Amino acid sequence: MNGIKRDFELRAYREEDFTACFSCFKEAIYATCGKDYAPNELIAWAEGASRERMAASLVNSFSLVAVNKGTVIGFGNLVDGHYLDLLYVSPAFQKQGVATAICDLLEANALADIEVYASKTAYPFFAKRGYSPVRENIVERNGAKLQNFLMEKPVLPKKPS
Repeated sequence: MNGIKRDFELRAYREEDFTACFSCFKEAIYATCGKDYAPNELIAWAEGASRERMAASLVNSFSLVAVNKGTVIGFGNLVDGHYLDLLYVSPAFQKQGVATAICDLLEANALADIEVYASKTAYPFFAKRGYSPVRENIVERNGAKLQNFLMEKPVLPKKPS
């Protein structure tokens, strides 16, 4: 937890959150993934992302934002009840439980075994949460080949109420 306690709340994503989420996405990639990806790969990943696709994914899925003092500091979403599409946290708030809190709530709302394409950077986070690697994957974006991993986690059967 870095010794610094930061308070945040989780809430449902709203369309007006998009600009903050997109900025968080880019900042997280550039500040966090440099140890695992080359500079040209970071640029291709961050700058090659489709704003329209991301906005549609967030609007059309179970999407959450983490907010600290009115500012979006992280976000994530679960598509079709089983595909964890996005999970990003602002660099200033990483290692403080934000991604864990978002992921906990996304997983609690899963309807089937969860799949995620985890970056090399995110792989250890998901592995610690019980996700297993299925296969390596290569995504081509703006001429760069980015390695990630398809991982999955079984969802425990829901107990009847």
